[in-house]
Amino acid sequence: MHRDSYEKDSEKANPWAALELGLSLSNLMHQAVAEGLAVHPIAGFDEKYLIDRLGIPTGYHVPVMVVLGHYKPFSGLKEWQIESEYKVRERKALDSVANFAGIFSQNF
Repeated sequence: MHRDSYEKDSEKANPWAALELGLSLSNLMHQAVAEGLAVHPIAGFDEKYLIDRLGIPTGYHVPVMVVLGHYKPFSGLKEWQIESEYKVRERKALDSVANFAGIFSQNF
């Protein structure tokens, strides 16, 4: 969660709030993994619903949620879940999702 401004009730925007949050999240995730914890960041949720449910004050944003916990032993998982953990991931080719060819030579 981050605040839009530097100070409570301030009109001065904090343009680096999202960057600072991202750096903090990165450190949290690295430390969690180093200590043997599972960590999973989640985006794409209904931020307004979450803010309303948790009573988060106006001027704050929640761009990411993080699930932290201990790994569950495979003995407690269903067969399809275990298979999913080990299967080779299929990814789209990079050039099918990002193409920067010529973009930097264009005059804007």
